[in-house]
Amino acid sequence: MPTALCLSRPFVARMDHFKAAGLSPEDDFPPKNYNHLVQVATQLQEDGPADYGYQIFGDQGDITDETLAMWTTAEGGADGLFLAPDWSDVNFDNAVWKEWFRKYVDIFQKHELSHPNSPSMSDEQSVQLLIDGKVSMMQFNSLSHGMFLSRAPDMIKDGTIQYGPMWKGAANNRGAYFIYAAGIMGAPKGVGQDEWAKKQAAGKQFINFMLTDEFQKELHTFTGGAPVNKNVWPEIKGASHRLGETMITTAEDTIAEVGWSSHPQHLTAMMGDTPPILQNAIRGKTSPEKALDEAAKRARQQIDFSM
Repeated sequence: MPTALCLSRPFVARMDHFKAAGLSPEDDFPPKNYNHLVQVATQLQEDGPADYGYQIFGDQGDITDETLAMWTTAEGGADGLFLAPDWSDVNFDNAVWKEWFRKYVDIFQKHELSHPNSPSMSDEQSVQLLIDGKVSMMQFNSLSHGMFLSRAPDMIKDGTIQYGPMWKGAANNRGAYFIYAAGIMGAPKGVGQDEWAKKQAAGKQFINFMLTDEFQKELHTFTGGAPVNKNVWPEIKGASHRLGETMITTAEDTIAEVGWSSHPQHLTAMMGDTPPILQNAIRGKTSPEKALDEAAKRARQQIDFSM
Protein backbone atom coordinates (compact mmCIF):
# COMPACT_ATOMS: atom_id res chain seq x y z
CA MET A 1 0.00 0.00 0.00
CA PRO A 2 1.31 3.50 -0.78
CA THR A 3 1.84 5.39 2.47
CA ALA A 4 3.39 8.71 1.34
CA LEU A 5 4.70 10.59 -1.67
CA CYS A 6 8.08 12.27 -1.97
CA LEU A 7 7.29 14.78 -4.69
CA SER A 8 9.44 16.44 -7.32
CA ARG A 9 11.80 18.94 -5.86
CA PRO A 10 9.96 22.05 -4.71
CA PHE A 11 11.64 25.40 -4.33
CA VAL A 12 12.51 26.70 -0.89
CA ALA A 13 13.69 30.25 -0.31
CA ARG A 14 14.29 32.99 2.22
CA MET A 15 11.50 35.54 1.87
CA ASP A 16 13.51 38.11 3.83
CA HIS A 17 16.17 37.88 1.12
CA PHE A 18 13.56 38.43 -1.59
CA LYS A 19 12.36 41.60 0.13
CA ALA A 20 15.91 42.86 0.74
CA ALA A 21 16.73 42.34 -2.96
CA GLY A 22 13.63 44.23 -4.10
CA LEU A 23 11.83 41.10 -5.26
CA SER A 24 8.20 40.20 -4.61
CA PRO A 25 7.56 36.99 -2.63
CA GLU A 26 4.18 36.82 -4.36
CA ASP A 27 5.21 37.55 -7.97
CA ASP A 28 8.79 36.26 -8.11
CA PHE A 29 8.51 33.09 -6.05
CA PRO A 30 8.55 30.36 -7.07
CA PRO A 31 10.33 31.00 -10.40
CA LYS A 32 8.03 30.43 -13.37
CA ASN A 33 10.66 28.86 -15.66
CA TYR A 34 14.41 28.50 -16.09
CA ASN A 35 14.99 32.04 -17.40
CA HIS A 36 12.98 33.46 -14.53
CA LEU A 37 15.03 31.35 -12.12
CA VAL A 38 18.29 32.82 -13.44
CA GLN A 39 16.84 36.34 -13.32
CA VAL A 40 15.57 36.02 -9.75
CA ALA A 41 18.68 34.24 -8.48
CA THR A 42 20.94 36.87 -10.04
CA GLN A 43 19.02 39.69 -8.35
CA LEU A 44 19.06 37.83 -5.04
CA GLN A 45 22.83 37.46 -5.28
CA GLU A 46 23.57 40.99 -6.44
CA ASP A 47 21.10 42.93 -4.30
CA GLY A 48 20.33 40.62 -1.38
CA PRO A 49 22.28 39.58 1.73
CA ALA A 50 23.30 36.06 0.63
CA ASP A 51 26.51 35.08 -1.11
CA TYR A 52 24.72 32.84 -3.61
CA GLY A 53 21.32 33.20 -5.25
CA TYR A 54 20.53 29.57 -6.08
CA GLN A 55 22.22 26.32 -5.08
CA ILE A 56 22.70 23.26 -7.30
CA PHE A 57 23.88 19.83 -6.12
CA GLY A 58 26.82 17.86 -7.47
CA ASP A 59 27.16 15.27 -4.72
CA GLN A 60 27.35 11.70 -6.07
CA GLY A 61 24.07 10.78 -4.39
CA ASP A 62 22.24 13.95 -5.43
CA ILE A 63 23.37 15.06 -8.89
CA THR A 64 21.10 12.49 -10.55
CA ASP A 65 18.60 12.20 -7.72
CA GLU A 66 17.49 15.77 -7.15
CA THR A 67 16.99 18.90 -9.25
CA LEU A 68 18.48 17.84 -12.59
CA ALA A 69 16.19 14.84 -13.08
CA MET A 70 13.18 17.02 -12.22
CA TRP A 71 14.11 19.52 -14.92
CA THR A 72 14.50 16.80 -17.56
CA THR A 73 11.23 15.05 -16.72
CA ALA A 74 9.31 18.34 -16.54
CA GLU A 75 10.54 19.20 -20.01
CA GLY A 76 10.61 15.81 -21.69
CA GLY A 77 8.30 13.57 -19.68
CA ALA A 78 9.46 9.99 -20.23
CA ASP A 79 12.33 11.25 -22.43
CA GLY A 80 13.74 12.89 -19.31
CA LEU A 81 13.96 9.64 -17.36
CA PHE A 82 17.19 7.67 -16.96
CA LEU A 83 15.85 4.66 -18.90
CA ALA A 84 13.36 4.48 -21.76
CA PRO A 85 9.97 3.19 -20.55
CA ASP A 86 10.36 -0.02 -22.57
CA TRP A 87 13.85 -0.62 -21.05
CA SER A 88 15.41 -0.55 -24.51
CA ASP A 89 18.08 2.09 -23.82
CA VAL A 90 19.30 4.92 -21.61
CA ASN A 91 18.22 8.50 -22.29
CA PHE A 92 21.31 10.43 -21.19
CA ASP A 93 22.47 11.41 -24.67
CA ASN A 94 19.11 12.58 -26.04
CA ALA A 95 18.24 16.20 -26.77
CA VAL A 96 16.28 16.77 -23.54
CA TRP A 97 19.11 15.68 -21.27
CA LYS A 98 21.72 17.64 -23.20
CA GLU A 99 19.69 20.86 -23.16
CA TRP A 100 18.86 20.72 -19.48
CA PHE A 101 22.19 19.47 -18.18
CA ARG A 102 23.77 22.36 -20.07
CA LYS A 103 21.40 24.74 -18.26
CA TYR A 104 22.17 23.05 -14.96
CA VAL A 105 25.93 23.44 -15.42
CA ASP A 106 25.44 27.04 -16.58
CA ILE A 107 24.00 27.94 -13.18
CA PHE A 108 27.46 27.28 -11.72
CA GLN A 109 29.89 27.84 -14.58
CA LYS A 110 28.27 30.67 -16.57
CA HIS A 111 26.05 32.52 -14.12
CA GLU A 112 28.15 31.77 -10.99
CA LEU A 113 25.07 31.56 -8.79
CA SER A 114 26.08 28.61 -6.60
CA HIS A 115 28.63 27.90 -3.87
CA PRO A 116 32.21 27.03 -5.01
CA ASN A 117 31.76 23.55 -3.52
CA SER A 118 28.75 22.85 -5.76
CA PRO A 119 30.43 19.98 -7.66
CA SER A 120 30.35 17.98 -4.41
CA MET A 121 27.50 19.73 -2.59
CA SER A 122 24.59 17.68 -1.20
CA ASP A 123 21.05 18.86 -0.57
CA GLU A 124 21.51 18.23 3.16
CA GLN A 125 24.53 20.55 3.27
CA SER A 126 22.59 23.16 1.32
CA VAL A 127 19.79 23.17 3.89
CA GLN A 128 22.19 24.61 6.44
CA LEU A 129 23.55 27.16 3.95
CA LEU A 130 20.03 28.48 3.41
CA ILE A 131 19.31 28.57 7.15
CA ASP A 132 22.59 30.46 7.73
CA GLY A 133 21.66 32.99 5.06
CA LYS A 134 24.54 32.13 2.72
CA VAL A 135 22.18 30.84 0.02
CA SER A 136 18.83 32.44 -0.83
CA MET A 137 17.02 29.73 -2.80
CA MET A 138 17.28 26.11 -3.90
CA GLN A 139 15.25 23.07 -4.82
CA PHE A 140 15.33 20.14 -2.45
CA ASN A 141 13.93 16.82 -1.37
CA SER A 142 10.64 17.59 0.41
CA LEU A 143 11.61 15.21 3.22
CA SER A 144 14.30 17.73 4.22
CA HIS A 145 11.45 19.74 5.73
CA GLY A 146 12.21 17.96 9.00
CA MET A 147 15.70 19.47 8.99
CA PHE A 148 14.32 22.97 8.51
CA LEU A 149 11.75 22.32 11.22
CA SER A 150 14.34 21.20 13.76
CA ARG A 151 17.09 23.70 12.91
CA ALA A 152 15.09 26.82 12.04
CA PRO A 153 11.67 26.44 13.69
CA ASP A 154 11.06 30.18 14.03
CA MET A 155 11.78 30.86 10.34
CA ILE A 156 9.46 28.01 9.36
CA LYS A 157 6.73 29.18 11.73
CA ASP A 158 6.72 32.83 10.63
CA GLY A 159 7.13 32.14 6.90
CA THR A 160 10.63 33.54 6.53
CA ILE A 161 11.39 30.21 4.87
CA GLN A 162 8.74 29.33 2.30
CA TYR A 163 8.15 26.56 -0.23
CA GLY A 164 6.80 26.71 -3.76
CA PRO A 165 6.17 24.17 -6.55
CA MET A 166 8.53 23.75 -9.47
CA TRP A 167 7.40 25.05 -12.85
CA LYS A 168 5.60 22.94 -15.43
CA GLY A 169 7.80 22.11 -18.37
CA ALA A 170 6.96 21.47 -22.01
CA ALA A 171 5.60 18.02 -21.04
CA ASN A 172 2.96 19.78 -18.89
CA ASN A 173 4.60 18.08 -15.94
CA ARG A 174 6.35 19.22 -12.76
CA GLY A 175 8.89 16.40 -12.63
CA ALA A 176 8.90 12.93 -11.08
CA TYR A 177 8.25 11.48 -7.65
CA PHE A 178 8.82 8.50 -5.39
CA ILE A 179 6.11 6.44 -3.74
CA TYR A 180 6.77 5.15 -0.24
CA ALA A 181 4.87 1.95 0.47
CA ALA A 182 4.42 -0.84 2.99
CA GLY A 183 3.53 -4.46 2.33
CA ILE A 184 2.74 -7.75 4.02
CA MET A 185 5.41 -10.43 3.73
CA GLY A 186 4.86 -14.12 3.20
CA ALA A 187 6.02 -16.56 5.87
CA PRO A 188 9.74 -17.42 5.88
CA LYS A 189 10.77 -21.06 5.80
CA GLY A 190 10.35 -22.84 9.09
CA VAL A 191 7.72 -20.50 10.55
CA GLY A 192 4.32 -21.92 11.32
CA GLN A 193 1.34 -20.56 9.44
CA ASP A 194 -0.65 -19.85 12.61
CA GLU A 195 2.21 -17.86 14.10
CA TRP A 196 2.79 -15.93 10.87
CA ALA A 197 -0.93 -15.22 10.42
CA LYS A 198 -0.85 -13.28 13.72
CA LYS A 199 2.15 -11.29 12.51
CA GLN A 200 0.45 -10.54 9.20
CA ALA A 201 -2.68 -9.38 11.01
CA ALA A 202 -0.54 -7.01 13.09
CA GLY A 203 1.14 -5.76 9.93
CA LYS A 204 -2.21 -5.00 8.33
CA GLN A 205 -3.32 -3.10 11.42
CA PHE A 206 -0.11 -1.05 11.32
CA ILE A 207 -0.53 -0.19 7.63
CA ASN A 208 -4.15 0.80 8.26
CA PHE A 209 -2.91 3.05 11.09
CA MET A 210 -0.41 4.70 8.73
CA LEU A 211 -3.28 5.56 6.38
CA THR A 212 -5.47 7.21 9.04
CA ASP A 213 -6.18 10.92 8.82
CA GLU A 214 -4.30 11.57 12.06
CA PHE A 215 -1.10 9.76 11.06
CA GLN A 216 -1.09 11.12 7.50
CA LYS A 217 -1.37 14.68 8.78
CA GLU A 218 1.43 14.14 11.31
CA LEU A 219 3.58 12.50 8.63
CA HIS A 220 3.30 15.60 6.47
CA THR A 221 3.73 18.06 9.33
CA PHE A 222 6.99 16.62 10.57
CA THR A 223 8.60 15.01 7.51
CA GLY A 224 7.28 16.97 4.52
CA GLY A 225 5.99 13.85 2.82
CA ALA A 226 2.76 14.32 0.87
CA PRO A 227 -0.20 12.36 2.26
CA VAL A 228 -1.65 9.64 0.04
CA ASN A 229 -4.86 9.95 2.08
CA LYS A 230 -6.50 12.87 0.26
CA ASN A 231 -8.96 13.39 3.12
CA VAL A 232 -6.27 15.40 4.91
CA TRP A 233 -5.26 17.57 1.95
CA PRO A 234 -7.53 20.45 3.01
CA GLU A 235 -6.10 20.25 6.53
CA ILE A 236 -2.46 20.70 5.50
CA LYS A 237 -3.12 24.01 3.78
CA GLY A 238 -2.69 27.41 5.40
CA ALA A 239 0.69 27.16 7.15
CA SER A 240 2.92 30.20 6.70
CA HIS A 241 5.62 28.10 5.04
CA ARG A 242 3.09 26.93 2.37
CA LEU A 243 4.42 23.37 2.16
CA GLY A 244 0.92 21.89 2.06
CA GLU A 245 -0.19 23.94 -0.93
CA THR A 246 3.13 23.21 -2.63
CA MET A 247 2.73 19.45 -2.19
CA ILE A 248 -0.89 19.41 -3.38
CA THR A 249 -0.14 21.47 -6.50
CA THR A 250 2.84 19.26 -7.29
CA ALA A 251 0.85 16.05 -6.80
CA GLU A 252 -1.94 17.26 -9.05
CA ASP A 253 0.42 18.39 -11.82
CA THR A 254 2.93 15.52 -11.89
CA ILE A 255 2.33 12.73 -14.40
CA ALA A 256 2.11 9.45 -12.50
CA GLU A 257 3.73 7.40 -15.27
CA VAL A 258 6.87 9.56 -15.18
CA GLY A 259 8.70 7.89 -12.30
CA TRP A 260 11.84 5.90 -11.69
CA SER A 261 12.01 2.59 -13.55
CA SER A 262 11.68 -0.79 -11.83
CA HIS A 263 14.41 -2.23 -14.06
CA PRO A 264 16.71 -4.22 -11.72
CA GLN A 265 19.74 -2.29 -12.98
CA HIS A 266 18.13 1.13 -12.80
CA LEU A 267 20.52 2.24 -10.07
CA THR A 268 23.44 1.33 -12.32
CA ALA A 269 22.33 4.09 -14.67
CA MET A 270 21.41 6.51 -11.93
CA MET A 271 24.13 5.96 -9.32
CA GLY A 272 26.87 3.87 -10.97
CA ASP A 273 29.52 5.57 -13.11
CA THR A 274 27.17 8.42 -14.06
CA PRO A 275 27.56 10.89 -11.13
CA PRO A 276 31.38 11.23 -11.29
CA ILE A 277 31.19 11.79 -15.05
CA LEU A 278 28.59 14.55 -14.62
CA GLN A 279 30.57 16.08 -11.76
CA ASN A 280 33.44 16.63 -14.19
CA ALA A 281 31.16 18.79 -16.33
CA ILE A 282 30.17 20.91 -13.34
CA ARG A 283 33.86 21.33 -12.54
CA GLY A 284 34.45 22.49 -16.11
CA LYS A 285 36.73 19.57 -17.02
CA THR A 286 34.47 18.52 -19.90
CA SER A 287 31.36 19.82 -21.63
CA PRO A 288 27.90 18.76 -20.41
CA GLU A 289 27.24 17.18 -23.80
CA LYS A 290 30.43 15.09 -23.78
CA ALA A 291 29.77 14.04 -20.19
CA LEU A 292 26.32 12.74 -21.10
CA ASP A 293 27.69 10.90 -24.13
CA GLU A 294 30.23 9.20 -21.87
CA ALA A 295 27.60 8.39 -19.21
CA ALA A 296 25.36 6.82 -21.85
CA LYS A 297 28.26 4.78 -23.26
CA ARG A 298 29.19 3.44 -19.82
CA ALA A 299 25.58 2.59 -18.96
CA ARG A 300 25.09 0.70 -22.23
CA GLN A 301 28.14 -1.39 -21.43
CA GLN A 302 26.82 -2.30 -17.99
CA ILE A 303 23.04 -2.65 -18.31
CA ASP A 304 21.19 -5.65 -19.72
CA PHE A 305 18.46 -4.24 -21.97
CA SER A 306 17.15 -7.67 -22.98
CA MET A 307 14.92 -8.08 -19.89
